[in-house]
Amino acid sequence: VGPDLVEMEDRTPLSWAAGNGYSEMVTLLVTRRDVNADKCDELTGETPLSRTVSKGYGGVAKLLLYRQDVNPGSVDKHSRTPLALSYAAHNGGEGVVKILLAREDVGPESSDEEGTKPLHLTVGGGHERVVKTLLTREDFDPDSLNGEGMTPLHWAAWEGNEAMVKILLEQKEVNLDKADMSGCTPFHYASLYRDEGVARILLGQE
Repeated sequence: VGPDLVEMEDRTPLSWAAGNGYSEMVTLLVTRRDVNADKCDELTGETPLSRTVSKGYGGVAKLLLYRQDVNPGSVDKHSRTPLALSYAAHNGGEGVVKILLAREDVGPESSDEEGTKPLHLTVGGGHERVVKTLLTREDFDPDSLNGEGMTPLHWAAWEGNEAMVKILLEQKEVNLDKADMSGCTPFHYASLYRDEGVARILLGQE
């Protein structure tokens, strides 16, 4: 039996187990020397770790990280690290985020191929608790730019997320009038999408 063979989608048994949060199967496989615990899928460039953190499986992530050959800073085909993928997960992945942030070999300000950073992805996903966790750290810039010159506040205004706008405005580093590469400020996006709630917050009228 080949425990590290790939199927038609170029995924190994460990990749499938990690992506589905099957901790017992992951435990069985990571203890074997004939299993490559950091193997990338050729189609997506994802590793077992990136698949499990994108689903928020903190326990499985810990099991994988016991292996010294697992690189938490590896990137997928979009140049996203497991850290960034965990922020983009629909469930917020707060536990996984904390696990990864505790490591010295994970870059918190890493960008994907479009220049989008973890904080942008978290804001875009509407994960308030994760955003608050990130903003407690000094190595996250709340006014950082993506490849289009957009800040997290641009994203929050674009999405019409009033709660996220309020969280970001609590940060003294955030520039309300910063324009992106198209010349738009966060208020432009609030106006474009006729979002009166976000507009009032940006104007300080709430």
